[in-house]
Amino acid sequence: MSIKKKKDNSLHAPLPSLKDVIEPLIDHGFIAFCGAGISIPQPSCSPSWWTLTEEILEAFFQAIPEDYDIPSDLLLNSSERHPEEVFETFAEILDDELYPAFKALDVGSANGNHIMIAKLAKKGILKACFTTNFDIFLERALKAEGVKYKLVLDNKEYDTVFDQIKNLSPSVMQKTKNIFYLCKLHGTIDQPNTIISVASAYKSAKGFSAPKANVFETFLSHFPCLFLGYSGWDFLHLNYRRFWKRIGPKIQKIYWNLRSKDEKTPDFQEIFGEFYSKLQFLETDLPSGFLEAVNSNKIIKIGRSTMKIFSKSAGKDQLQKIKQDRFSYFQSWVQKFPESHLIGLSITQSMIFSERYQAVVQQSKEESEDTDAITYNFTDQMTVLGQKYAQKEISLEDYQQKLMQIQIDMQLAGIRNKFKPAIKETIAQNKYPGITDNMSYLPTFISYLRSFTRFFSVEESLKKSYEFVQKYKELSSQNSEDAAIEMQIQGSLANMLHPEEKYWRPYEQQMRDLKDQLLAGKITKDDFQKEMMTITTTAQNFRMGMTIDIEKLIEKQINAVVRSSNPKKFEEQMEALVITLMRMGPLWYQRFYQRQEYLALVSAISVDKEKELSPIILEGFDNLLREPFNAIFHHSYYNSGNNEILMEILILALWILGTKWLDPTGLKEYQRMWDGGELPKYSSHPSIFKYLKKNCDIWQKKAFKHLSDRFIQKFCGFLVNLSEMGNDISLCEKATLKSLELSNGVVTEATSDGIPSSLAAFYERSGDTKKALSYYLICLDAIKLTVQPLWADTIIYRAAKLMNESGNPKSALNILYQYHPAYKGNAASINMPSRKLGAKFAEALAKSLGYSSVINAIQS
Repeated sequence: MSIKKKKDNSLHAPLPSLKDVIEPLIDHGFIAFCGAGISIPQPSCSPSWWTLTEEILEAFFQAIPEDYDIPSDLLLNSSERHPEEVFETFAEILDDELYPAFKALDVGSANGNHIMIAKLAKKGILKACFTTNFDIFLERALKAEGVKYKLVLDNKEYDTVFDQIKNLSPSVMQKTKNIFYLCKLHGTIDQPNTIISVASAYKSAKGFSAPKANVFETFLSHFPCLFLGYSGWDFLHLNYRRFWKRIGPKIQKIYWNLRSKDEKTPDFQEIFGEFYSKLQFLETDLPSGFLEAVNSNKIIKIGRSTMKIFSKSAGKDQLQKIKQDRFSYFQSWVQKFPESHLIGLSITQSMIFSERYQAVVQQSKEESEDTDAITYNFTDQMTVLGQKYAQKEISLEDYQQKLMQIQIDMQLAGIRNKFKPAIKETIAQNKYPGITDNMSYLPTFISYLRSFTRFFSVEESLKKSYEFVQKYKELSSQNSEDAAIEMQIQGSLANMLHPEEKYWRPYEQQMRDLKDQLLAGKITKDDFQKEMMTITTTAQNFRMGMTIDIEKLIEKQINAVVRSSNPKKFEEQMEALVITLMRMGPLWYQRFYQRQEYLALVSAISVDKEKELSPIILEGFDNLLREPFNAIFHHSYYNSGNNEILMEILILALWILGTKWLDPTGLKEYQRMWDGGELPKYSSHPSIFKYLKKNCDIWQKKAFKHLSDRFIQKFCGFLVNLSEMGNDISLCEKATLKSLELSNGVVTEATSDGIPSSLAAFYERSGDTKKALSYYLICLDAIKLTVQPLWADTIIYRAAKLMNESGNPKSALNILYQYHPAYKGNAASINMPSRKLGAKFAEALAKSLGYSSVINAIQS
């Protein structure tokens, strides 16, 4: 069952203006919370947070050389990614190179909004202004009005202010007129090190921290708050959500001015919860409506001529000039990027902003919500069925029918549920005799359907699948090399077919040209297979918006590091290379799979899992992974700074990427845990774990001591993976606790996948359910991130199960209601068996509590 959120009619009914509520604000004093919207009007002409992001992206993508082959369909203003999430990925590679970009906001001058705020502050009516803006227009306006103000930026300054005001009564604060507090929550361009622009920082001690919350809470408990030019999207971040829930009873009143009723807004009802009634929406043009509202009061009269208020038609030339000046600054800023940073961003960002990629992501999300969970239990079902037949519990006819049904269900598992009735009807009615009644061809028929239903209607898919199977039957009856090759082409073509021919027609022609070359003896069979793989991969990448050649660009990036002019630049460019490969490793890693060293490792493991692997095999594979970086290893700057540690972390990441599945026994256990709704873990050969752990022990302490947080967070993620491969709970504890220490005990966008869920699972498997639950509850915070944890479904299910086992069935049900995609949660990209198990468990909990359904339980 899915739940639609209650429509917020308060945003669609006629809204009062600021003029309608100004009297009590001026009479008793108030505080303001300002966003980018107050700086948009002339003569400030600042961009919105979204527009600023789009301008930076445009300048960046324009600077990328044509031979990098970035996608041609870039979509820079997707509403799916908030600006702070965009900057998160940029900051990973750019680090401190990112923050000079915001100096572009230092153009224009204070507008009517800034001046009005300064005038109200001067009269002692406005007690404080909290703002997320980096610009310095408010400071300039306050100085021009001669206002004595306190600029509050870092946590120490907020602590000082809190000490000054925490014991003051509302009446005393209301009478105080000699000091105005300007609280810049996200820093200022005057001090770049204070700027907070990335999503993970929003949740950290640098973001909306306890000292900032204390000051804001004190003012909110004494004065009404007027929100101006602020969208509210930041309030979806974890620390803000917790803040509003905690201080709700203390709120005096919130007046929230919308730029337009049509403006896209977050879910205010979810943000403010049971205190939503204290929120009053307004609709007033800024700054003209602001001036009109203030002047409607008898106490204050402010002349329009002093306010720098322009009509919408006036000053267009100035607006265009400021916008062009800002964009020119961004272009100049991008031109200063070190080459390795530019390449790294090109590799990691170009696909993400491709319209094709965004369409694929959206389609995958929709499919996840409408397909059955991926499961491995079909083999078990067939085993049980075979045992029943062997013990003569069922007849041969029953056995064959049930076996056929299991196989059909297994094939249908990856097809959207909305298509299944038509497909099952086609099979039941045997609409294609010789195919739909023949187990030799039915699996192939359904396999084609899985590919075609992604892009075509079920009717078209059935027709195409029939045609492809007919062709398959025809070719399989021919005993010729030509037919065998054509069958392979047909199979590849089925995975490429798309309503738009540009996604498959050129690649079909390439495959047929390749076939002609093979039949003419111009290439070998091995060359043919390699080229076929290249063609199919290229076609798939093109459909996903990945047009760049990763191998070519990584080689360029390595060369850029080697050409560094001094040790500092060498390390900076090394950092960009390492981050790039950590993010894009799975795509770059394909180069190793056919190499002799990798095949030798796989072969040795498959022969005898218990036997110690030869050091020659382990060293051989290690040397293979290091081979692309030989020029870096031999560089004179390599042994300076943190270069060696960075490279060792990268090699560890590549080792894990290629070996975390190389354990047949562990893979079976992984599948069992997956199907049972448990959190699966990676596993590998014991010799690999010992080899990697021994190497890590040499430089692990040094890494924790000397590396920046962004690398330590990633290193912790790799250590957690390694701990699973070796079943080492102490290593998992060490890595998890270090990561959470850096993020102040919460999961953020900078936290590696598997933290702290792997540790929760370790504790659960060991029987310490209390500790397990505590870490699963931390994991739940990550469910609300834009990119959810890989194991989101399982985390929700395990948290609810353990909460119920601890004697709190109501809390368990609330976890499922808040986070499960069947109710208020968002669906993760992979539908796991635990999603279905979670939904069933929610209904069972509701019934055990005496309710007919989950909805009735929650509503009561």
